[in-house]
Amino acid sequence: MDLYKRAKLEYIDPQHYGGKWWLAPGPFHTSLCAVRCLGKTIENSSIDDLWVESGLYSDVVCNQIINGSHYNRAMEAHETTLQVFTDLWLPTFFESRERVYDALIADFSNPKCNLQSGSHEEIKKAH
Repeated sequence: MDLYKRAKLEYIDPQHYGGKWWLAPGPFHTSLCAVRCLGKTIENSSIDDLWVESGLYSDVVCNQIINGSHYNRAMEAHETTLQVFTDLWLPTFFESRERVYDALIADFSNPKCNLQSGSHEEIKKAH
């Protein structure tokens, strides 16, 4: 993988590890590799077709996102896709679990009152 071409050789603390050398890829290249792997799982899953048909990205940019060659757009596309799926999933989840929804609404309806009441125990009890 391209990740190992960009890895740097680092010296490990001789006191603890006997002065050995090891390969350490940086955080950017590690996340770039993860974005590339995520893109390969999305390829031909029709999510990439949705990006094009919705007008978010062109076909060329979609290929760059899937191949991981355009990091910023890939991160933006994956975050947007996650947000859309979450927005679609949450209403369905709460429709099937009305008691959970009602409990959440009751807890969030008056948080100021719980916080202004004073004692630490009352706040813990409320939550």
